[in-house]
Amino acid sequence: MASSEPSLIAEASSEHGVEATLYSDHVMYVRFPRGIVVDVEVARGNRDVQQAVADGPYVVVAEASELAYFDREAREFLATDRNKLQLAIAVIVGARISKYVVERWQADHDIDRPVATFHDPAKAFDWARKQALELVPDSDRGGQTAAD
Repeated sequence: MASSEPSLIAEASSEHGVEATLYSDHVMYVRFPRGIVVDVEVARGNRDVQQAVADGPYVVVAEASELAYFDREAREFLATDRNKLQLAIAVIVGARISKYVVERWQADHDIDRPVATFHDPAKAFDWARKQALELVPDSDRGGQTAAD
């Protein structure tokens, strides 16, 4: 693998303050504002922000450790990926949104992509980068391959 850090490709934010940053390694960092209640409207805004910066397949690192609540309708909405560009999700959890909430989300919905939880953001990014190397098709890498 290359030793340099990935470069920033695009950034966007929703009207609710959800921010998404896409990097050259096909990892998208999604940040929710501290204390936000994620209902279906916020979830749709999150999806719109991701689509605004996506330039092909990507793996999400979602900073969810400071969410106040993640409601049932929003969980159902975010379980699907209609455009099939979101290849995997690393969720950073904390005291408010625990690993248990993410596990319930997975158990209650047919999520067709890998999901992992982390307390440590660095470990979440490491996992996401490995997933991107394995899952992003070579044709979308711009020359970068899993063997690099």
